[in-house]
Amino acid sequence: MSLTVGTQTLKSPTTWRNNKLRAVIFLLGLLVLFTNEFNKFDTLIYDFLLSNNPPVVEKNAVIIAIDDKSINEIGRWPWSRDVHATLLNTLETSKAKAIGFDILFTEADKEHPVRDTNFATAIEKNNNVVLAIAPLAPQKSITSELIPFSILADKSAALGHVDLEVDGDGFVRSLYLFAGWKESKWPSFSLALARLAKPDKTFETTTLTIGNYWTRRQPILIPYTSTSGSIPIYSYIDVLNKNVDINNFKNKVVIVGLTATGLSERFTTPFSSNHQNMTGVEINAHIVNGLINDKFILKTEPWISHSIKFVIILLSLLCAYFISNLWLIPSLIAQILLSIGVSAFLLFGFNLWFEPALMIVAQVLIYCLTSFIHTKNNHKTIAVLEKHIGYDPVTLLPTQQQLKKNIVKALRQSNGSLNFAIVVINIGKFKDVNELLGFKAGDHLLNIASTRINTCIDHKHECARYNGPEFTIFFKDVSSQEQLSLYCDALYELLGKPYQIQNERFILPISIGASFYPEHANKIDDLFDAAITAMQKAKKQTDRGVCYYDQTIKLNIIEHNKLINDLHNALEREEIEIYYQPQVTAKEYKIIGVEALVRWNHPQRGLIQPDDFIPIAESTGLIIPIGNWILQNACLHLKNLHEAGHHHLKLAVNLSTVQFSAPDLIEQVAYALNNAQISAHDIELELTESCLMKDIDKAIGVLNKLKGMGIRLSIDDFGTGYSSLSYLKQFPIDRIKIDRLFVSELDTSIDAKEITLAIISMAHSLKMSVIAEGVETVEQQNFLDNNNCEELQGFYFSKPITQNDLRKLLDTATTSPKK
Repeated sequence: MSLTVGTQTLKSPTTWRNNKLRAVIFLLGLLVLFTNEFNKFDTLIYDFLLSNNPPVVEKNAVIIAIDDKSINEIGRWPWSRDVHATLLNTLETSKAKAIGFDILFTEADKEHPVRDTNFATAIEKNNNVVLAIAPLAPQKSITSELIPFSILADKSAALGHVDLEVDGDGFVRSLYLFAGWKESKWPSFSLALARLAKPDKTFETTTLTIGNYWTRRQPILIPYTSTSGSIPIYSYIDVLNKNVDINNFKNKVVIVGLTATGLSERFTTPFSSNHQNMTGVEINAHIVNGLINDKFILKTEPWISHSIKFVIILLSLLCAYFISNLWLIPSLIAQILLSIGVSAFLLFGFNLWFEPALMIVAQVLIYCLTSFIHTKNNHKTIAVLEKHIGYDPVTLLPTQQQLKKNIVKALRQSNGSLNFAIVVINIGKFKDVNELLGFKAGDHLLNIASTRINTCIDHKHECARYNGPEFTIFFKDVSSQEQLSLYCDALYELLGKPYQIQNERFILPISIGASFYPEHANKIDDLFDAAITAMQKAKKQTDRGVCYYDQTIKLNIIEHNKLINDLHNALEREEIEIYYQPQVTAKEYKIIGVEALVRWNHPQRGLIQPDDFIPIAESTGLIIPIGNWILQNACLHLKNLHEAGHHHLKLAVNLSTVQFSAPDLIEQVAYALNNAQISAHDIELELTESCLMKDIDKAIGVLNKLKGMGIRLSIDDFGTGYSSLSYLKQFPIDRIKIDRLFVSELDTSIDAKEITLAIISMAHSLKMSVIAEGVETVEQQNFLDNNNCEELQGFYFSKPITQNDLRKLLDTATTSPKK
């Protein structure tokens, strides 16, 4: 949002901070994308998923550990090969499916060759022994491979490499099922064991090799089944001394390897925590379990990966296109969770790993770009609203409220010494033109009139549209009736000339009223009232014409005072009544609330509309007791309706500026709620823009207190006042009500439509809902519904009705518009 100061437009600090944050996120996303740092995110996600939901497999592998206990009893490592021969002889009757030595036997025992012979004989007798081979890497490059010397290799059932892949972060997550010097002919140590245990299984799926010297093929991700300790481990010396039941090895894959302190190499895995790293023999046991149980994990094929990425990116782009700015962040979170969810689904359901980090980075970049675009569009929308708010959408003249602001500004600049006149012009029979030719013809008439007015006045004077077919002119530096009469006579003559509209010729009666400052009033509103009173007198005259406010008009004030006196007794005489106008959802026409509207049933004058006595009540302070009475009784009526079964019904009550400024407002609202025993969440207080802008800091404090009670707050007649959009977002407002002035011209005015759309867009960007009042035609209803105005109110659905009629309406569930 922006704040206009003079001719400069300043961006709000919040907007700048948000844009700066998005820019930083966007640049970080690009940095991650082009430096391949997203691979680290892939490993983090993989580790998290695997460690929190490890695969459940049958424990086919057991470990015979060369541990500290065995070293202490048998002696210093390496041991005589007779010891290993004795172990194999012990295991000969165990019916183990395979036995693997995760130990390198690359050199012969030259001092005791018989020991090698004994070991080879034991290997041959078991006929299921796998020995380890490894790449030779004396420095940084691998120069050959370490293979068991010939007598042992020849007697073994298979050879397998023990080369594990260590990622850049030091974690062991994968290995290649086949590797070898210049030719990937050796199966991995764990694969060789799995083949012996399950000879019917086929594990080779690809011939694609990696590397020039130590070549590898068919990578898999290691299927860790749980944390350290999940594999059965028996001490070498206990097995040798037959302290372990030999049946523990039946139909198992037995892996012999080092776990002793200082002798075994330990690796970091996704399950490593508190420095509990795994030995190589344990990792091989996990791999064996995974291979035998078909739980080994493969990366997704490129075509599958590309297809998933295409679908996710397409979904992200569709979300960016269709979702509003308010839902972008929740949408981004949902998309990220979707990417991770797809990875988890493939991992746990099909043992396939899809790397989601690239998608997440792309989604964040799309979010940043979309957010930038939405912010830019919102700025344009707000700029349109700033441009038009305070100006009439039909004639593009200032509104009455805007004119008052300009007069106040001129008075301040002159230090209060400015003499000026206010002229109010009424064009009669305007309604006849609308009814005969339609609203567009009426708008055309107003534009012709405004053009004629501007041709009659100097540029220093200012014309505004007041209401309907009425205009107001601020004549600066005009202090006498003689001066003003020159302008008024010219205006009367020019405006009284025929109007040619759609081949129809109209001669319309013109009524002009004028008042002078400070002669007739010291307050701006009183001065306007005086001019309007003079215009009303001119309107009542047979020949109409020009009327200047004078003492004779004060006779009307006597009648006005009588009305004041009657109003003082109206509450006591129970003449004040509450009518209710339903508020409905735009799509289903469901009644979800009502607005309480006051009427004065005068014993002589009959039913008096609020526009005729509320200004009097406000000026005399009577609005306080009347407003409190309305609030209390409307709450009691709502309670009765709730008890009658209409629990969903909400109540909207108008607060005048005087009420809002009352020091006991909070207490009065609390009393009304407690007295009726209803929830604060069922009440909405409607306030005007001028009410809030009178003292912004005080208004914010009062609004926050009402909001803290649970009361819903809305701005009534939005767009006709003079609130600045830079302040609007500071108010804890729930809903904005579009004024009937704009709604009534939706059928005929493009500017009215543009302003209405801008108000709806702005409200939604500020997380506010929107209701439109004064809906009277199906075209207005369709336009508002199609443009996401959530709720509607107006004669198209129901006129204001009494409490009894409202109950009948609710009981019959009549929610369709009136035909």
